[in-house]
Amino acid sequence: MSRSPSKFLIIVILIVAFFVLINQKFLSGRLNLSFSLRYAGDITGSIFSKLSGFKKAATLFAAISHLKNKTIELEKRNYELLSQLSDLENIKSENAFFRKALNISKVINREYILANIYSWNLGPNGYAVLLNAGKFDGIKNGDVIISEEKILIGTVLETDDYSSKILVATDPKFRITAKILGSDTAGIASGALLAGMSFDLIFHEDTINEGDIVVSSGNDTFPPALIIGRVKQINLGDGQLFKEIIIDPAMKEIIIGRVIVLKNR
Repeated sequence: MSRSPSKFLIIVILIVAFFVLINQKFLSGRLNLSFSLRYAGDITGSIFSKLSGFKKAATLFAAISHLKNKTIELEKRNYELLSQLSDLENIKSENAFFRKALNISKVINREYILANIYSWNLGPNGYAVLLNAGKFDGIKNGDVIISEEKILIGTVLETDDYSSKILVATDPKFRITAKILGSDTAGIASGALLAGMSFDLIFHEDTINEGDIVVSSGNDTFPPALIIGRVKQINLGDGQLFKEIIIDPAMKEIIIGRVIVLKNR
């Protein structure tokens, strides 16, 4: 910027000299030297005026550029702080989840592995649910998958090196012995896809009501007291030996996120 006025001054001098020469050699008497100098002065003033405008524009441009750079720096710093906040939140959440898993493990008396469900899709043949842990993490077929609230999600169906497929509780191939919480009424809970789960082998004389909580009974390979769901519908089924009961599964609210894998004995 410091060299620009010198360059413009040289240009102005050259223009003035040009008009003087034009006046002396080619113009008539009416276009005398004073007129040329006056005209050259007007041009010179215009040039200096434009030069001043250029300086103001350059100053404004520099200020805008500086402000833009500062904005970018502040935005970058903001993202850095948000990243740190996210890390702290994740650590806090993991610690809380770990403590719950440890308490569950002590109550159930089984080893456990922490993992995450990262894919949950419903297809024509049922749910396709994937876990981000596999053989190298110690996962085996038959391991039981629950949430931190002890909600039953399903079991491990297949394992790869670093991932596993889950047989969810609503799959028609899923079976578990179950009972009504606070009651002796017991039966078999089975997957029924979009209908939820069915509660089979419940006699007409067995006490059961809509809204009752269904939990695992522990009479099979599953730990007891896992939350399966809530009784949604009861059909007396006239002329039949058993009632027809539909369970609204608790695991339907769990799509992706942290889970606890209980090692199968």
